Amino acid sequence: MRKIVRVFAAVVLAVGVAGLSSVSASAEAKMHRGESGCFTYSYKQGGVQLNTTVYYHNKCKGSATITIVPKKRGLVCSSEKIRVKGGDYGDYTMWCDSVRRVEGTWS
Repeated sequence: MRKIVRVFAAVVLAVGVAGLSSVSASAEAKMHRGESGCFTYSYKQGGVQLNTTVYYHNKCKGSATITIVPKKRGLVCSSEKIRVKGGDYGDYTMWCDSVRRVEGTWS
């Protein structure tokens, strides 16, 4: 009888852990996509790791600037401005926080 109870408890625990991980994965899985100025961009909020990588593409022929703005600002977290040549792709990882918005300029 004890063996059955242990097996049942192990199954319940495994199902519970699997359920929690699928909920957190689906909450983090939302991909943000957008367009601003010369740029198209995409990112997923960092979640547990507290970092967010923004992928961007400058669609204009000339150089333009993209600004990545964090949700929280402070000594460590500040907006990042990146100059990108026309037609280039790139990415930037914000290590301190999640992203509030992405702003691109026209060339």
